[in-house]
Amino acid sequence: MKILPVCVAILLTLNAAAQRKEPVKLADNYTIITYSPTLPELKQVYANAKPKPNGLTKTETDEIDRLLRQSVEEYNQKQEEEFAKWKELDSTLKKEDFMINLSEYKRQYVPVITETNEAEVWVNAICYWAGERWRKEIIRVDDGGKCYFNVKINLSKKAYNNMTVNAQ
Repeated sequence: MKILPVCVAILLTLNAAAQRKEPVKLADNYTIITYSPTLPELKQVYANAKPKPNGLTKTETDEIDRLLRQSVEEYNQKQEEEFAKWKELDSTLKKEDFMINLSEYKRQYVPVITETNEAEVWVNAICYWAGERWRKEIIRVDDGGKCYFNVKINLSKKAYNNMTVNAQ
């Protein structure tokens, strides 16, 4: 009968570990940055909100990737239409200059819990950045075109919104 309490203790420990937000391993193409209301780069993103910092699981980073790909596909469909219009005026234009190729981007994930208790991630994507600074601090630039974009992903609703691509 001593085995039963030990089994129960093991199951409770495993269940608690599964529910905790364990840190995700460092990836080549993304980093996770902890939200802080003092970060000047995030004051505009969460101007009228008071989110709380959150962690991410591997399952959540996979969902972020899926939704991010969806948002980029939607953007690229619109860009194909723009390219077709501009191509008539300038035959030297290249389609790849209009499109986002997600595999060329580094991503910064800032996970939060919103005031309505939903898991949300602000994704900041950058196509060029030398060094490792992008792993530790938010990279914000003016202009830069499609090389810099960001989007909010709501993990609770499995949806994305507010995709913004920098101007040229």
